[in-house]
Amino acid sequence: MSILKLSRFQRSRMFLIDYYLGTSLLNRGVRWLAGPVLFLTGYSIYSTANTTFWVEYGVVGMLMGIYFTLKPFLWLLLQWKLYAEVEIEVQVVATGLRLREKNQWIQFPYARFEKIRVRTQYYSLLLPNELKLYLPRDGLTLEERCTLERNIKD
Repeated sequence: MSILKLSRFQRSRMFLIDYYLGTSLLNRGVRWLAGPVLFLTGYSIYSTANTTFWVEYGVVGMLMGIYFTLKPFLWLLLQWKLYAEVEIEVQVVATGLRLREKNQWIQFPYARFEKIRVRTQYYSLLLPNELKLYLPRDGLTLEERCTLERNIKD
């Protein structure tokens, strides 16, 4: 049984790493390149425009590029309550994962997880409805890490 104290910075960092690096190669490329490419395309259209329509089209492209570049950071700013500091007790057993926060236990059998991924600094556990749990590796015991790694679903 491990007690994990996750700061806002740790939780935000795990979210950003998973957002940019935690998906397929195609998604990763789109998330890294879509914003800057849209911005540059919009700027190119704006700088060579000769009518009002193309000027507006270029500005919309630049605004969309800025939005897609800043999207994960805007998410963190607008949903800051989701990334508050939290202290949870984690128990990794052969049948599943047990979490306790504020004297309430929640049991997650491994069959409920759609994906369990190992990252360099944390585990990413995907539940149905796109709910993700992030568990830092250094907060778990060696036995708990081995149990989680035996049940990896990718």
